[in-house]
Amino acid sequence: MPKCEELEVGDAVVTLDEDGREILIFGSINAAVASQVVSGLHQLDRAAKSNINLIMASSGGEEMPGWSIYDALCLAKSKVICQCLGECMSIAALILQGCDTRLLAPNCRTLIHNGTVAYNGPLDNVRIALKEENFLTQMYYEKLAERSNLTVNEVKDLCDAETYMSAEKFIEYGFADGILGQTKKRKTNVSKKR
Repeated sequence: MPKCEELEVGDAVVTLDEDGREILIFGSINAAVASQVVSGLHQLDRAAKSNINLIMASSGGEEMPGWSIYDALCLAKSKVICQCLGECMSIAALILQGCDTRLLAPNCRTLIHNGTVAYNGPLDNVRIALKEENFLTQMYYEKLAERSNLTVNEVKDLCDAETYMSAEKFIEYGFADGILGQTKKRKTNVSKKR
């Protein structure tokens, strides 16, 4: 019997398919999603039989859970191949950078941007929170630049501009490696004569 486990977490669904060595993330990234993904990665990586496939469609979500998934991907001993479908935005774009091979569906939409901060409290605490957010934002720029053909300042400019991109543009900048299915032959309509 195949070992496949699906868990609904808020507005996200995480599926772990042990036999297929796949983890699927559909929806927003949060702490519960990160817990399931990191646990699944660890479980599949321990078996170390072959590549791990991560299939993701996410508009982003919470920053620190995204960083925990990114770190787990970077630490995996197995090669991780990510396939993004539909959307790969915000913190999901960072998660993609943690994978060894980064692939996008032809119609996948992407976004890199600056995070948002909502903090209430004494002014000194707000200043401390902003300092931390600036630190994390700089790390985001650096990790995106690390695997792209852009400088950190060029990445910052794209993030400042809230940049949405097609799959082709994302690849052109070096944030992904290729388009899913490009090597498949396109079907042609051929009418048969009788």
